[in-house]
Amino acid sequence: MEKHDIPVWDLVRADIDFRDRVGTKTYKKKLVPFNGKDALWEAYEEALDLVVYLRQFIYEQDVNKGYEPEPNKNKVESVGK
Repeated sequence: MEKHDIPVWDLVRADIDFRDRVGTKTYKKKLVPFNGKDALWEAYEEALDLVVYLRQFIYEQDVNKGYEPEPNKNKVESVGK
């Protein structure tokens, strides 16, 4: 299979399986419901982390392309108009 022929769903499934193994190894058990954690809050915190990583990537890509990044730069100028 060529690099460009790999279905993205297969990549996601492999990532999920890997995260399951890492979590099981780290916590010595599988994630189960009613485990005492607030799943919504945990997911929200993970989403915040994701936003930070995405912004880091965007900034680095802008710098690599020679753009002058602005902290509050709106990529779509017509938003809200």
